[in-house]
Amino acid sequence: MKKIIVPFLAIAFVACNSDDDNSGSNAPNPPFAGNFASITANGVEVPMQEGPIYAQSFSNGSSTGDICSYDYGASFSNLENASAHPQILISFQDIYISAACDGMEDEVFSTLFETAAYPYSNGSNPGMLVIYTPVGAEPYISSFGSQTGSTFEVTEVTALESSSIFGTDLSMRVKGNFTCKVYNPDMPADVITIENGSFSFILDAL
Repeated sequence: MKKIIVPFLAIAFVACNSDDDNSGSNAPNPPFAGNFASITANGVEVPMQEGPIYAQSFSNGSSTGDICSYDYGASFSNLENASAHPQILISFQDIYISAACDGMEDEVFSTLFETAAYPYSNGSNPGMLVIYTPVGAEPYISSFGSQTGSTFEVTEVTALESSSIFGTDLSMRVKGNFTCKVYNPDMPADVITIENGSFSFILDAL
């Protein structure tokens, strides 16, 4: 199934992704200490630490049809003045797929994220998606070009008992590091190289 990522562009990282018939949820995360994403973009350091400037949001979504697939992501943006600050979204695309749409995602949520290396999604395969938006620019997206030599590694996963804003216990803190290239969808030769990427964020079940 070809994954549609255009809704991410219109949402500007502060709402759920959607494709086909969907159900998802996204809301600002409470100010958990330690939430951050940090990158070097074309040689320039870009720290995004939750605090006065940045808030972490959930970016979760599901698609239904012949199969159900589930994405779980986190974004860092300034919810009051997003265009004045760089933004990033990091998402596990199609990390859980159910042919029966059996509602089992809640039961398996705590097992989905492992300390391991992950491939990048090209829009058709499960994997990682990175969307980076510099100040004054449109989003640059990892799935619009080659990720040869890129890396994405989850180094620590911790179950959290009381972090969910939706009143459940289904939350995980995920930490890791990454490198990748992100591409201008309208001009694929326009590329931003992301190095020294690191993150610690909370993912919440749908």
